[in-house]
Amino acid sequence: MLKIILLIASIMFWSTAAIAAGAWGATVFSVQDGDSIIVLDAEQRKHRIRLYGIDCPEIGQAWGEEASKYMRQLLYPGSKVVIEVKDVDNYKRKVSIVTLANDGRTAQEYLLMTGLAWIFRRYCKDDFCWQWKQLESRAQQERQGLWSDREPIAPWKWRQLTR
Repeated sequence: MLKIILLIASIMFWSTAAIAAGAWGATVFSVQDGDSIIVLDAEQRKHRIRLYGIDCPEIGQAWGEEASKYMRQLLYPGSKVVIEVKDVDNYKRKVSIVTLANDGRTAQEYLLMTGLAWIFRRYCKDDFCWQWKQLESRAQQERQGLWSDREPIAPWKWRQLTR
């Protein structure tokens, strides 16, 4: 009986989320780094996803490995997520809001709360971005993650310095 209830709840969640936001349900296939994942859609097609509105430290940069490890724990293979595509980047990744099906929070929120990402102010222009900025500010005040460093370097600056 519990299995039937969970199945019905799952179907209702996926269809409601898709209709409400033009989003679609997916299953996590792999995590590439702190802000990039690969998901499978209902037809088992792979989609490369770049998290919208944030930027995590790069692998090789301070806190880059930690951000990647955290994402692998948060979005392990088989995790159910909802993808809301906002754009497509130069690498043909779908720039998206990624919501965890089990609790309704976004991967972006988790990364910001733990101090493993910056708001990408250049691109995060939606109304909800101010809430994400509050999460970033709280992590900074509490010296979470990368904010425990004296002078953390934003990934977009780090990329310029290392090219």
